[in-house]
Amino acid sequence: MANASLANGHCTNNPSMSCIDNSVCGGGVCERDGEGVIGDAGTEKDPLTIGGSIYPGEAVSNYPFNGEIDEVELFRGQALTPTQINAIFQAKSLGKCNASGCLDGDHDGAGLPGNAVCPKGSPPDCDDTDSNTYPGAPEVNDGKDNQCSNDDGFGSIDEVTGNSEFTISSGNHKFCWAPQTGAATYQVARSTKSDFSEGCMVFETSESCYTDQASPPRGGAFHYLVRALTPLAGSWGVSSNNVEIDIPCD
Repeated sequence: MANASLANGHCTNNPSMSCIDNSVCGGGVCERDGEGVIGDAGTEKDPLTIGGSIYPGEAVSNYPFNGEIDEVELFRGQALTPTQINAIFQAKSLGKCNASGCLDGDHDGAGLPGNAVCPKGSPPDCDDTDSNTYPGAPEVNDGKDNQCSNDDGFGSIDEVTGNSEFTISSGNHKFCWAPQTGAATYQVARSTKSDFSEGCMVFETSESCYTDQASPPRGGAFHYLVRALTPLAGSWGVSSNNVEIDIPCD
């Protein structure tokens, strides 16, 4: 693409006067990158122009973008589009729109496309408009599937992420799980059968643990499941053959 140093600039002592070198400026600087440095034309980068000409009388087409910028020019009377705002954000203070860097539209650390320089690494973001959805994301209580394809839990909505278990420190009476962001209450299901076809009961709690003092029948065992209940009822999860679990007592 064309180099911005070949395009006209403006005289710092007369902004309405176009120039290609200092000779026409009468002691001013022929400025083409906003820095006011004489003789830097060979290293100047393209201005990032938004919504108008870069200088009075100059067309945007005179400044083709080559991936690097020295300054951002904003123009009065025009609201910025999300794409324009994101371009400015990606430029940060480095003065460059780095196409090989982390392009992260929702700022969740996962880029689209994926890039090893992104905080969450190379896997691409499967929804770059939602900061709660990215590869390996924990499920939140938002009525959406926050995982990406090939993630554990992909295909289920608002299921509790991670392990649920009885801990030794609880005296084997407290069944606990990782709290889900946004969930206010949970529903715990208990059954004497692994498929929850018999002895199925449900309990509600606002905590991320449920204390169960009951004992299973002699020679038997209790089986447990947990899901978020409010504000949005979540999935009970999937079976070992990847089928959504449906229990008869909820």
